[in-house]
Amino acid sequence: MSKTSKLRLVIGILITTLVLLPVKVFAGLTEYALILALIAIIAIAALQLNLPPGAQVVITQLSTAVEGARAANIVGNSTAELTRLSKAIGAAQALVGMTSACSDCGEVRDVLQQIIGQAAVLKTRITGASGTCNPNGILQPNEQCDPLAIPSGCPVNATAVTYCSDECTCQIAIVP
Repeated sequence: MSKTSKLRLVIGILITTLVLLPVKVFAGLTEYALILALIAIIAIAALQLNLPPGAQVVITQLSTAVEGARAANIVGNSTAELTRLSKAIGAAQALVGMTSACSDCGEVRDVLQQIIGQAAVLKTRITGASGTCNPNGILQPNEQCDPLAIPSGCPVNATAVTYCSDECTCQIAIVP
């Protein structure tokens, strides 16, 4: 291989890397921007609803966890990103529980379900596709529910609030 061919190969690899890396980062950042916009909707709605006093603290934790996951995504730290996404999902699930006693919180729970679903998509990308859960908005035969589907596939129950977890299983929210 001549020096010119080697140089072209190296330049080709460098250009490909510089083009594809920002595309990969940008794809993740748009999803984080969507989650942060959904959190802003929750924060605004929470001011108008009669939620428990701790709800604002959990909303702040949710926002902080998503921001941390986004920052970890930017620097390529998948372990920190995965950890922070898990914390964000836990905070969103806690908020589902906090809204379970609220009769006017149906839309807030729907937005929280979307946050759980979007975070599950990002987690799936980091860990690789799961055999039992593929959050894509379509209920698959091996899934009990899909966190991005509307409706999620979980039963609508008059006595208990249910939501679809990031593992595609229906969970009952504990009333505080």
